Amino acid sequence: MAALAVLALAGTATNGNAAPGPHQAVLPQAATRRAQPQLELIPTSANFGVKQGVIEPGATHVFVLVNHAGPDATFVSTEIDGQYSVSGGTCTVGLVLAAGQTCTLSVTFSPSGTSGLRPGTLRVRTDTQSLSASLFGEWDAEDGDPTITVDAPAAVRVDSTYTYTVTITNNGPGHTDISTFVTLDVQGQNPRHVRWPIGNTLAAGRSFPLELTVTAPTRPTTITATATVNDQADPNPNNNTATAITRVTRH
Repeated sequence: MAALAVLALAGTATNGNAAPGPHQAVLPQAATRRAQPQLELIPTSANFGVKQGVIEPGATHVFVLVNHAGPDATFVSTEIDGQYSVSGGTCTVGLVLAAGQTCTLSVTFSPSGTSGLRPGTLRVRTDTQSLSASLFGEWDAEDGDPTITVDAPAAVRVDSTYTYTVTITNNGPGHTDISTFVTLDVQGQNPRHVRWPIGNTLAAGRSFPLELTVTAPTRPTTITATATVNDQADPNPNNNTATAITRVTRH
């Protein structure tokens, strides 16, 4: 009868808390996950509107990088695609943001080339993560040319009412932003100076009328009214002023 060979294993079974014996496998503890700072880039998108021509400056938006909570975050870099540029701010390479701290990035729309939409992306990188914001803008490569006229009766009777009509027209070729103001100075009248905040953008070929009704003086005289449109992006400021002369008579 064949002999049975018996193999005995040295060592004893232990519970999970006992020290391992020579034949026990030791499993590594689960790696501890490092806490991350709670970062946010505000806002997550920005619309820079329409940049008109080469004279008018592009719009600027300020973005804020916030460390809401957690460990420190170190600012590493900024990247922008599209026709935008970082024009200032406090987010600099190596800056450490502790919990509750912020830094800023000023981004300016700087388009060139042919007219059209200009999408872009702002990317911010720290030592722990990357964040991004979407950028939108439109480029109108040609400036508009606003011109102004003022119409009034050539003659009116004393103590009667009459109306000045001021018209702003965009001669093109691009649109024009007349958001600053239009003024009308009337000599010898009350009021003598009227200012309208327009706040409009005129497409090429479009006009915008304004009216002012006044009362003539009680004595014969000659009244001169001067209308002016202010547009900083105007390539031809020589047609931004117009004059109307009205005689006041007794008959």
